[in-house]
Amino acid sequence: MNIGIDARFILRPMRGMPLYVMRLCQLLPSVTEKHNFFYFINESFEHNSPRQEYLSRISELSKFKNVNIINCNDDAEILWEQFHLPRILKHYKINLLHMPGSRFSFTTTIPIVVTLHDLNEKSRLNFKSIKSSCSSLKPRQAQYFLRNQIYVWMQYKFGFKRAQKIITVSNYSASDIVKELNIDTNKVVAIHHGSETAFSNKPPIHFSKRRHVLVLGGEAYHKNLAGAIKSWSLIPKNLKERFPLKIVGLSKKTNPEILEMISDDEVKQYIKISGWITEDELVKYFQTAAVFLYLSYFEGFGFPLLHAMESGTPIVSSNVTSIPEVLNGVGLQCGPDDHAQIARNITQLLTNEELWEKQVASGQERVAKFSWQRSVLEHLDVYESIFNDQQLRKR
Repeated sequence: MNIGIDARFILRPMRGMPLYVMRLCQLLPSVTEKHNFFYFINESFEHNSPRQEYLSRISELSKFKNVNIINCNDDAEILWEQFHLPRILKHYKINLLHMPGSRFSFTTTIPIVVTLHDLNEKSRLNFKSIKSSCSSLKPRQAQYFLRNQIYVWMQYKFGFKRAQKIITVSNYSASDIVKELNIDTNKVVAIHHGSETAFSNKPPIHFSKRRHVLVLGGEAYHKNLAGAIKSWSLIPKNLKERFPLKIVGLSKKTNPEILEMISDDEVKQYIKISGWITEDELVKYFQTAAVFLYLSYFEGFGFPLLHAMESGTPIVSSNVTSIPEVLNGVGLQCGPDDHAQIARNITQLLTNEELWEKQVASGQERVAKFSWQRSVLEHLDVYESIFNDQQLRKR
């Protein structure tokens, strides 16, 4: 097969979806030599990493004999997906295309596999949310935003139903996709992500050397950063002094509620904030955290849960959507708005070293079950099953 991968994400900062696409592109050519892989990228996209950073990734992938990397520039993502990509697919005689970034190309006839990570994007396709977003934009920006919202609506309404297969990242997301998009169960395949060995810390740093409670920032409402700050603020003062709240990745454009919470005199002296950081810094913060807070209202999977378990850091989390599936009993879980119970869970871990050690051990046992090698082989099985079906139909 000539397998095409929409690999634009390998040029972007290595978090979440870009990390997933990078691991896919790294491992696919190493697990099989009988297929050729064509990675299609867009160097002109404005939100790519600095060029010197992503060139090293391209260089790494180019070393495989069965990998071809093809760049096509266009700063308009819709044009790239619907005009340039189909033309390139035809030129390189691609047999199957995988679009791992929750998008579908309407203008090609070759079989397409889509990775749809969750339905969080779809949940924002409502009049109230769109009106609120447009109200803060200039007319031209609002016009651009509305055009993109229509495009996203078309993806969910028509595009994904035309995909040969939809890969998603958890059984929860698979069930959600089948129900909400009215798609045949047999068309949706759940494949878990793998863990990141960069976060591995064996043996883990001892509790006595842990320095903070860690939470990842972000402006998205579903991440529930406000709930994390409120819950942590309820723990005893002596614990706040010993284990300040470390917020990583907090943008200056944070909503007013967050700014008000972290400016409160009672808590601001115990809060430390970092903006965008490097992967090495992120690894360090995970490995030196006494507790990791993950209190999302919604997650399709939850990469940071794997990072925490790999780092030997106990988790206090919410108990909704895919989170219980990923943790499988690891961590102290409760409702995302039960701030008093969350505070009690944090306090328990910070004052009971035996419980803390048990959580470290159970987390490391659980995370060992998440393998990128296994994940990529399952992706390859999906590609080959589609190709084999196509060949049978031609006979």
